[in-house]
Amino acid sequence: MAFIDVSLPPSDGGGTTPIVVRCRGENCGGTVPELAETMARVILSSASDVVLDLREVEFIDAATMSFIVRADIVLRGSARSLIVESPSAPARAVDVCGLAYVDLG
Repeated sequence: MAFIDVSLPPSDGGGTTPIVVRCRGENCGGTVPELAETMARVILSSASDVVLDLREVEFIDAATMSFIVRADIVLRGSARSLIVESPSAPARAVDVCGLAYVDLG
């Protein structure tokens, strides 16, 4: 089971403080809709970069990895960044999927 939390920064007036999305547990195809809904709300509601905190992820599958790639493309298209922070051992697979350019904290 996956858990997703969002930490909104105090308003800095310019949207320069990143929004943190924390994922925990097992992240697989069945959890992608929840992650997608959360990320869509975050991306549409702010001009900030997004930090995806994967420190407490126990499992991540190809569907989740594919979503992370798509979220990164969307953010880069609006001159923002997706920062994958301190991935756990299973989540380090993001590097294998060609996300080496994403800041891995």
